[in-house]
Amino acid sequence: MKKFIEVHDDLPTKLVNELEFFILEAKELRWMFNPNVSGVDGQTVPGFASAFYSSENKNTIQVDYLPFLLQPLYFICFLKKIIIKNIFEARVFLQTPSLNPGPHTSAIHSDLPFPHWVCLYYVNDCDKKGETIFFDDQHKEIKRVSPKKGRVVLFDGSIKHTGSSSNSMRAVINICFFGKKV
Repeated sequence: MKKFIEVHDDLPTKLVNELEFFILEAKELRWMFNPNVSGVDGQTVPGFASAFYSSENKNTIQVDYLPFLLQPLYFICFLKKIIIKNIFEARVFLQTPSLNPGPHTSAIHSDLPFPHWVCLYYVNDCDKKGETIFFDDQHKEIKRVSPKKGRVVLFDGSIKHTGSSSNSMRAVINICFFGKKV
């Protein structure tokens, strides 16, 4: 799998606004508090998570709005001519404003322990402190992506990364999948 990080700001405005409303205001998602949304053992990165699909746990599937929440993935894969072969998991993460905004440098990780791609969609605008930071294999920073409503980042899932807390609410859709470029 070729390593890459692509940033797209070209999703339709109507879809972007509907996703923001649904995730932040509609009260349809099953939010669960998680003391560590980073997934890195021993870390404290508090937030809320709503898993809406898991290939391993069929009880996670929230059928009523699964296709809607996968739209950023479908749209970008269509643009980039990527065939989606398997979706492993799809989740929404929500972090409340932090008293200590900034990167979670002790929570650098990759989402899954096997080859995959990640589609990261920023649901809302938040201040620059809420960036996603990407690292090479020696944990040297290679890229920062600012959280902008409607922005999609598509990257090789083996690339280590971390999120950041911000002064404002930060919401992202995270979809781990396997795909093939046509």
